[in-house]
Amino acid sequence: MESGGDPSVQPYDTELSFPLFYAAAENHPEICELLLRFGANLDQKFKGFTSLQAATIHNKHTKVIEVLQAATDNKNDERKKGKKINGSALAALA
Repeated sequence: MESGGDPSVQPYDTELSFPLFYAAAENHPEICELLLRFGANLDQKFKGFTSLQAATIHNKHTKVIEVLQAATDNKNDERKKGKKINGSALAALA
């Protein structure tokens, strides 16, 4: 991703999810944090669900939920302030 990869890339095969969703569903909080630092889209949906919803549905992954909720809260705070969220703001969550 440091060389310009897209952390929110949608796979060609529509049966595969995007990276943040997969990391959340499979309980990988460190990967979620990494993808968020590189600008992964929190609002992106796979089969109608966000990554946060996936973490909640799939075995209630507590740490992943905390990471995604903190990023969502930060994003909402930035929106309220009229600022665009960026990777450095999310990096502070790590």
